[in-house]
Amino acid sequence: MKKDGSVLIIVMLFVTTTILSTDGVVEMNHICATQLGCFSGDSIGYPVSIDGISGKNYRLTSDLLIPDENTNGIDVNTFNISIDLNGLSIVRSGCENNAACVAVTSLPCW
Repeated sequence: MKKDGSVLIIVMLFVTTTILSTDGVVEMNHICATQLGCFSGDSIGYPVSIDGISGKNYRLTSDLLIPDENTNGIDVNTFNISIDLNGLSIVRSGCENNAACVAVTSLPCW
């Protein structure tokens, strides 16, 4: 049986396009957080862990829908990291369209 290298190429293209946007910014979204890990060093599930190995600039491309109030959406474990929330939110499950819940739309500065 002949092995087809096109599957490997398709997988590599998918991984590459989900990690970096065209301007060198590392992208994060709910799907990569819960199904793939968003980049090297990040495991599947929340929080998305940023250690700086994949880059210094990160951008949300969808809301991060965290499972409960005791789970962080993003953990930053290094210095000099920029996170662009891109007008999106880090919101707890069940609060997507609930005015009683408060979404995080900015990150604190340490």
